Amino acid sequence: MSTSEGPQERLEAIIEAAVFAIISIRTDGTVEDFNPSAEKMFGHLADEVIGQHLGMLMPEPFRSAHDGFVENYLNTGERKI
Repeated sequence: MSTSEGPQERLEAIIEAAVFAIISIRTDGTVEDFNPSAEKMFGHLADEVIGQHLGMLMPEPFRSAHDGFVENYLNTGERKI
């Protein structure tokens, strides 16, 4: 890692190299990050998932309930997902 890398570049390198699947989403459920391990786990390329709603990766009933879980977390700070 070069010393000229900033914090954002280091974070991106860590996410890309992680052995575990890492997915980050916006508060509206839109996928922002989808690392190579997530590609292997879910069978979708990052380009197919980033910008889409996270629900595309979930079976029912989780798909329908997910937005409510996120909204509850944003309102209360309680993790029930």
